Amino acid sequence: MSAGTPDLRFWRRRRVPLVLQSEAAECGLSCLAMIASYYGKRMELSTLRQQYAASLQGTNLTRLLQLAETLSLASRPVRADPGELKHLHLPCLLHWNLDHFVVLEKLGRHSAVVIDPALGRRRVRHRELSRAFSGVAVEFTPAPSFETGKATSRLRFRQLVADARGLLAALAMVFVLSLTLQVLALLLPFYSQLVIDDVVLSGDRGLLTLLAVACGLLILMQTAISMLRSWVVVTLSTRFNLQLAGRVFSHLIRLPLSFFEKRHLGDVQSRFSAAAALQQLITRQFVEAAVDGLMAVTTLCVMFAYDYRLAGVVLASVTAYFVARAFMVPSLHGASQEAQVLAASRDSHFLESVRGLLAIKTSCQEWQRDLGYQNRLAEAWNPVIRGNRLQIWQLGINQLLFGLQFVVVVWLAALAILDGRFTTGMLVAFLAYRALFTERAAALIDRLLEFRLARVLLDRLADIVQTDREPAYSFAAGNVQRMDTRLSLRASNLRFRYAEGDADILKAISFDIRAGEHVVLTGPSGCGKTTLIKILMGLLEPASGSVDINGHHLCRYGVLRYRRQIAAVMQEDRLFCGSILDNISFFDVNVDVSRAKACARFADLAAYIERLPMQYFSVVGDMGTALSGGQRQRLLLARALYRRPRILFLDEFTSHLDAASEARINARLRRLAITRVVVAHRVETIRHADRQIRLSGGGISY
Repeated sequence: MSAGTPDLRFWRRRRVPLVLQSEAAECGLSCLAMIASYYGKRMELSTLRQQYAASLQGTNLTRLLQLAETLSLASRPVRADPGELKHLHLPCLLHWNLDHFVVLEKLGRHSAVVIDPALGRRRVRHRELSRAFSGVAVEFTPAPSFETGKATSRLRFRQLVADARGLLAALAMVFVLSLTLQVLALLLPFYSQLVIDDVVLSGDRGLLTLLAVACGLLILMQTAISMLRSWVVVTLSTRFNLQLAGRVFSHLIRLPLSFFEKRHLGDVQSRFSAAAALQQLITRQFVEAAVDGLMAVTTLCVMFAYDYRLAGVVLASVTAYFVARAFMVPSLHGASQEAQVLAASRDSHFLESVRGLLAIKTSCQEWQRDLGYQNRLAEAWNPVIRGNRLQIWQLGINQLLFGLQFVVVVWLAALAILDGRFTTGMLVAFLAYRALFTERAAALIDRLLEFRLARVLLDRLADIVQTDREPAYSFAAGNVQRMDTRLSLRASNLRFRYAEGDADILKAISFDIRAGEHVVLTGPSGCGKTTLIKILMGLLEPASGSVDINGHHLCRYGVLRYRRQIAAVMQEDRLFCGSILDNISFFDVNVDVSRAKACARFADLAAYIERLPMQYFSVVGDMGTALSGGQRQRLLLARALYRRPRILFLDEFTSHLDAASEARINARLRRLAITRVVVAHRVETIRHADRQIRLSGGGISY
């Protein structure tokens, strides 16, 4: 099939699977994943990201076409006016608003269905389509070498519970208690039947008293077991939530720095919060679904023992309810997925606004941020409203089907009583079993479909747990605890770029830094000085080349061992909520107060701290701090010095200091018998260095 040739479809057109972007600049990868999945090759975004990482600047069209070729998708880029889109083979890729990619799924007379990797499936009017479409589209068709099937495994429930201690035993206990409760519930309708058919007709008061006492004991047992089960569930939920959330957070903070640089804070928070929702699903609803299923089957058998015609009516109504609910699942799944992503975007906007309030006020942009939040708030509520609308339909179908079921059952049962095939007590008992079966079966159906919708949560959490930890935590090399007295550095042919297809930021960088040497990195802004510092600290991996520590490759030396011997003050460093002493010692449980005070004196901060009412116990933090920019930089320097590093990395650490403070601190740093690597623009800092390495155009200029 050649590109641009419409394919014949005698059945309903397939929907394009929705794949929402996780990183800020991977809309192109998301669109490719959707189109490949549409043609039968289920592509997980995490797989594409690992193989073809997008840079922070995004992926250009040429790179996307190259990636499509590796996926065996034939592509045909075209320039088109909005009116010519009807001639394209759908689904196709559209360049959107000059800085984004979307998938055009369907084009109608008055509107189009567009799948935006950032917002989800949207219906847009032709006027909006004409305004946003940039004039470039790409058609895709499977090449002869295209193979369908799943390209990767997805996160499963069993992977979350594999390491949970005591979970299976606790779930088994909850299951047994729940099953006991349901058996007791099965016995209660017999009480009504016996009272009506045996006691009322015979006038046997003694039997009535006996039945009442027996039923009362059953209710006492039911109450006690129910309370015990609730306590077990609370205990189980708490323990499992602590284990799951703890494991996810432990994995999260050990992910590479690049993971966080490419994501919004609200999105990371939203994905982490999915663990709590999944915990509820596993500890509560999994057991309840199993018990509901067993009880539904048992109750159905009891009803068939009463009358197969009445039981058939009840079973038919529940089956119709299942079909109706299953029909709604794809729409509910899409609404849930969009709601998660848009809520994360809303939260990111909120956090950015709070963090950047000073800039907002000085720029008089309160109205702009307010408008942006209101728009995101409305966008986040739209899929929620759509989901609620479906829930209303579901509730209406539930009431209609089961209401009609009750009418038909009573009508048929009354006819059976008139024919002498049923008694009044049997009718009362059957109606109780009918209500029990309907309730349990409907709950089972709802929970099974909720497990299906849980795929949204699993996919969001998978972005965290299925991302590999940085090599520092997955490659155990060297004695982590062993320290060296002095450290030297060697960079050999370092080359770095953020993604394949991007221009090199660093090109064949090579230099040596002797132990104890004070080296300053200079060069124009954006030439790669901070990137080079991060590579030297083992935070970024170079595309080629190596970093050697005391003559050993960094991986062989041991990244963790190396990091325990270095410290840094970076431009984006932050304080943490706690006291000044906590921040200097980085919350050291065995804090050395005298060393912390010495570091504060070295950083020219002690005089200010000692004037504070609480001195070193004064509370500071990322937001509510009374420290000036210069004081914050000096506190960060004190924190770095507290570690007693063998190598000290400093990135524009004097940018907020006055000339006198800068001169004093530089003079003190010069007397330190450690290796210092400093990024600087100011002459005062540069002149104290032993040697200057100037970067320009991605290389070293001499």
